[in-house]
Amino acid sequence: MSNQHDLNLDDAANRFDIPAGDVDAVVSRGRTRSQRRRAVMATVTTIAVVTGAASFIGTRGTDGDGDDTNVAAEVSGDAKLGDDQFTWTRSESAKGLTWAPAVGGSGQLYALSTGPGERMSESVRQNGHVYRSSDGVDWQSVSRLGSDMFLSDLAPSSERLYAVGTGPATAVAGRTAKSSELIAGWSDDGGKTWSKAALPFDMKAVAAKTLNSSVTDTEVAASPKGTLAAAVVRAALDVPALLPAGATAPNGWATTATGVDVLGPKKSRSVCPAGTTAEKGGDPGQTRATEVGPTYCHDENAPDRSSTTVVSPQDARGVTASYTWDQLGVTGDLLRAARGELVAFFAEPGSTDFVRVDTGSEQAGAPLLAIAAEDGFDIVKSSAPKPMGPAVMSVLHSADGRTWAPTSTDSKMAFASYAGLLGATPVVLGGSEQGAPVMMRRTPTGWVSTDLSPLVARPADTEVFIGSAGVGPAGAAVSVSITNEQRDESVNRLLTTRDGVTWHDQSVDELAGRKVGGVGMVVVTGERVVVSTYLPKTDGKAETAPRLTLIGTPR
Repeated sequence: MSNQHDLNLDDAANRFDIPAGDVDAVVSRGRTRSQRRRAVMATVTTIAVVTGAASFIGTRGTDGDGDDTNVAAEVSGDAKLGDDQFTWTRSESAKGLTWAPAVGGSGQLYALSTGPGERMSESVRQNGHVYRSSDGVDWQSVSRLGSDMFLSDLAPSSERLYAVGTGPATAVAGRTAKSSELIAGWSDDGGKTWSKAALPFDMKAVAAKTLNSSVTDTEVAASPKGTLAAAVVRAALDVPALLPAGATAPNGWATTATGVDVLGPKKSRSVCPAGTTAEKGGDPGQTRATEVGPTYCHDENAPDRSSTTVVSPQDARGVTASYTWDQLGVTGDLLRAARGELVAFFAEPGSTDFVRVDTGSEQAGAPLLAIAAEDGFDIVKSSAPKPMGPAVMSVLHSADGRTWAPTSTDSKMAFASYAGLLGATPVVLGGSEQGAPVMMRRTPTGWVSTDLSPLVARPADTEVFIGSAGVGPAGAAVSVSITNEQRDESVNRLLTTRDGVTWHDQSVDELAGRKVGGVGMVVVTGERVVVSTYLPKTDGKAETAPRLTLIGTPR
């Protein structure tokens, strides 16, 4: 039985081989003045350099595209429509990035991305380039990382730039797999050169008893209070090698909250209820020793997926034996990886000595967000949902980076994509279970969420989905796509705010003065909102689409 360990950071994103410049709608993620693409629901573009001149965008007379005929009559009390609070210019001379997996900073901005002409793919592990910008518009590469570190997130603090990632793969005794350390990196010269240290997590113990493992998410956030690093490591146990002497699992197994159930053989008849059939991706009927997933039974005549029935592996095959984690010898960091638990580390202000901190037995689904505020730190995460069930958002707070406790949430949000500080207030932007834009912000009594979709002008027969977004000292900006599946049409709009309460909704096409194919990276600094857009290709042979950058300055 082969052992394949994929410990790439942003593992989900690298599962896709994405051609340059073919980005439509995107769903992205970020943290304090930062952003990272949500890989499961997004596509990625390579870096492009565009040329041209900047021009002033005059005051708009309308908010619509002509066929955007209605706004929902009732808008949440947490948000309202108002006048545009930004003056917009457009530039075709912006250099460098139109999208990056990670962006952070306030004065000097830093980003991690691929190099010009490179693309993310499943077979190539990207070393990454570090970029720097003073305005969020023009970007320059300051270094290319070597093969000794693979960084996935960064956070500037005073004169030091922190990052988190993995080190090079090394052999594990007695296994064909290799292991990579979880590391913290730092640079004291603006990202030109880097140092690193292993974070206290036993990756070798994980590799020694698993079939495969991956670092599914990492975050780093820094403030004058210190630096927080967080990660989620997931692993599929090599159960046959862990079973007691003489025990076998020839028909596979299923993981539970307390251990593993060994399954019986696949039944000869369908386990789906009458009138439904098993979908691809459920229990494919393995006859070898492997972990078995649930069976999804769907009524093909139903108009949507609400009629889907989920049959657990235990119900589909029966259980021949059950073993606890202790009986399997699964403890410590191996158990945390098997359960997909959050792990966190903290360094005192100015220090590079990260210590492990206890966040409790917190399972975490991607993406993971970290926010550093004046009153401490927040970790925003989604719990891995049950099959066909909604994800559950939760937030942990710490005043000192060391002692953590859950905070109350009133969340309409099913996934968190971006987070940052709006003034001194932590704000999270993400989507509902249907993908509509949602804002969640911290109040003195807990986190309160607001559905932003009623603010968007659109016809009644369309749906609205969150795209890229950004949060920073100047405000927040959220791009959304309005789609009509019957007509296979999509248009882009932009929501902007200075305070998180009064929002302005406008057409991206009108801001650009032409038809826009999609919105890429959104960066919000103390002085401007920068929105990178893609224009339709005019040259069918070109690898990248032309770019147009929209720049909003607070009025």
